Amino acid sequence: MKNLFIQKLEIHINSNGKNYGCSYAFESGLNIIRGESSSGKSTLANVIIYGLGLEILLGVKGPQSMTPALRERFEFVKQELVIDESFIEMEIKNHQNKCIILRRQIKGGKKDHKLIQVITKKDSNLSKEPIKPQYFFLHDPGSAQRIRGFHNYLAKLLGLDLPIVQTYKFNEVPLYIECLFSLFFVEQYKGWREILATLSTQYGIRDMGKRVIEYIIALDVYENEKKREQINKELFRLQEKWSNSFYLLRSFAKEIKGILNIQIKKIPKELSLENLPKVLFYGENDEYITIEEKKEEFN
Repeated sequence: MKNLFIQKLEIHINSNGKNYGCSYAFESGLNIIRGESSSGKSTLANVIIYGLGLEILLGVKGPQSMTPALRERFEFVKQELVIDESFIEMEIKNHQNKCIILRRQIKGGKKDHKLIQVITKKDSNLSKEPIKPQYFFLHDPGSAQRIRGFHNYLAKLLGLDLPIVQTYKFNEVPLYIECLFSLFFVEQYKGWREILATLSTQYGIRDMGKRVIEYIIALDVYENEKKREQINKELFRLQEKWSNSFYLLRSFAKEIKGILNIQIKKIPKELSLENLPKVLFYGENDEYITIEEKKEEFN
């Protein structure tokens, strides 16, 4: 994600009135996190995902996606401590160098974990006095579309023009930002089996994997698909109109003791005077006559 730059990450834990935690600063370009097994490498990656409200990529929403060492108890100097409160702060900036701090609760505190506090800053120092604190909501209907929805805010911050796609219920929804990030986050267990292993199916988007890849590599299939859908809708409307008109004309013919010259109800590929339905009447010599000829009999 070239428009997202992670500057700094802080994990804050309070136990029995004492503060614990850690801080990580990242450089531009490639950052490699190296450590022994169970030293916290995956935890660090998962905290980043949690801070962006994308923990559905880990298979579950909310604090349960975090390791017990961040929400229950942890070991410090060979002593096990119970966690009273924990939260994360993450500083990010976009391609226009707009710098913000994201704060999200894991355990305890006065704010719900489904709220992300956004602090706009003019520099990259977390200790400076912040300005304009705002709260955005997560994981509730509208979080990707409403003004106070965090993923709507994040998409705009990153300059993402998310296309509108169709669900299996034929509703139109944006291609959710969680779907896109499934290409950028490789989960350590199932993530190596396939490229979209963390892609959630809960959104019910038709051809979701295909749509994600097409968007990332900037194909124009979205516009073509949208036009195709519009044409199909118009075709369906015309077919309904034709069918209703056909039945109405047939009913009219029956009321005046006539019939239709054709018994089809599909729209012909080409309309002409020859293939349009006409009302006919039974005349002399066992032949059918047109409505115009029938009118002449009364003149």
